[in-house]
Amino acid sequence: MSVTVRDIIDLPLLAPSRPQVLAGEDKLDREVRWVHTSEIFDIAPLLRGGEVLLTSGLGLVGAREERQREYVLALADQDVSALMIEVGRTFLAVPAVMLDAARQAGLPLVVLSGTVPFIQVVETVHRRLMDADYSALLARDEFRRRLTDALITGGGFQGVLDVIGEVLAVDAAIETAPGRIIADTDQRDPTAADAALAITVTGQPWGRLLVWSEGRELDEGLLDCCLDAISLELLRTSRIGTSRAQREYELVSDIISGNFASAADIRSQCASLNLSAGAGESFLVIAVTPGVADRAAQTLATLAAVAQHSFVSHVAANSSDQLLAIGVGRAMAEPRLRRFLESLRAKLEAQSLPKHHGGILAVAADPVPDAADLTEAVRQAREACDLATRLGIKHRSLLARDLGVARLLASAVDDSELERFVVEQLGPILERDAARRSDLVLTLDAYFAAGLSKTKAAQALGIRRQTMYQRLERIGELLGASDINLHERRTALEIAVLAWRLRTANYPVGATTFTPAASSAAAKAASGRLSVTNRST
Repeated sequence: MSVTVRDIIDLPLLAPSRPQVLAGEDKLDREVRWVHTSEIFDIAPLLRGGEVLLTSGLGLVGAREERQREYVLALADQDVSALMIEVGRTFLAVPAVMLDAARQAGLPLVVLSGTVPFIQVVETVHRRLMDADYSALLARDEFRRRLTDALITGGGFQGVLDVIGEVLAVDAAIETAPGRIIADTDQRDPTAADAALAITVTGQPWGRLLVWSEGRELDEGLLDCCLDAISLELLRTSRIGTSRAQREYELVSDIISGNFASAADIRSQCASLNLSAGAGESFLVIAVTPGVADRAAQTLATLAAVAQHSFVSHVAANSSDQLLAIGVGRAMAEPRLRRFLESLRAKLEAQSLPKHHGGILAVAADPVPDAADLTEAVRQAREACDLATRLGIKHRSLLARDLGVARLLASAVDDSELERFVVEQLGPILERDAARRSDLVLTLDAYFAAGLSKTKAAQALGIRRQTMYQRLERIGELLGASDINLHERRTALEIAVLAWRLRTANYPVGATTFTPAASSAAAKAASGRLSVTNRST
């Protein structure tokens, strides 16, 4: 706690002197840095400001009025907190010219009557000042400890701000140089902040700490502790000295591996790359297959360039045989999201692949509002992209939810119960395909993929419509189904075909790489691998 001019006036030690404030009554809450006693006329240049000067006026004896006036104004110019004059020995009353000068300069002037024990006053006040400094030091150390604990436990930027808000009883926010709020204690108007303190990292400007104090005076030492904590977190998360591309790769790798101490930690790591969602914004994770293996680097560069124009902020990195982009932008409803994803995929093909090649697959996870949800979103996008590739889906844009059933089945793809289900549903036609080199399973797959349109299915297979009718009739006979289009029967068959494709890594009818001959060979080999001896009786 600081010591003020009012505190000194109220000292019991000064009570017998009957302190009387003659000027600067509205400045009595000024902080006092030190108390000094002197009778030297030219004392002002020796002071540093913030002192209370005790004097009996001995150095002013015989001085002309103009010199007395200059004495008071010089103290005010030096930012002295107050002038206390003992009267009764040198002066019977404070000279009017000095009183006028004090009032003009707004310098508190206090009259002390009778003999005043200056030395005791100095000792008493200095003891209080040292106690206050010690208390402030303890408070600062405790504040710094709490900030450090917030960082050690993975609290990140938000953890630092939570400590600031609790201890200093203020609202605060961290703003990047581009003007984006990456963490805050409450959503406040940045332009209305009471203080904006520069955040630097290794001497370079990075952003600002915004504080809404509602007019309360803030301890500069405590604010310095806040800036130090934020800079430390930036040093940890920004990997100073590492290229932006490498930092993006490391962030994506950490998200995939789950190398984060807490939700706040992943938020801080993302925020250090300016990857944070504001009001009405969300994170979108997109997994992309490069189309041509030796063009992965070029496709990644194109993906980063397209993302830069499509998102408010983004990161892009190569992960295994996929490219990943994480972008922040306005939240989109599903129809708009599908159009956006297809547009992005088309741009990638146009700019990074040879003419007439095609083949890029882009899969988006469900948008998420919080960086803490990115681990699940990245997993969802990568898993769906792997499944789409495994199913032979290329030259398309998909939402991960489109492959929801496939993802569910893939989690149990090695389960014997699932294998029994496939054989139970498709066993007879699997046997027929293996024995007679027919394409009944692929025919059924094409039929379902065409939305039960025999004409479209026949076109996809490259066969006549009459042949399609004959095959479907044979499938019905083998399965013992009077009508495979009945809802429950069709649902079971569609799931069984999908599970079969996952097990055999077979291409679906209509995929870019599909050819009837190649797929027929795959089907024959696959149907032999799915032994019908496991079939339920």
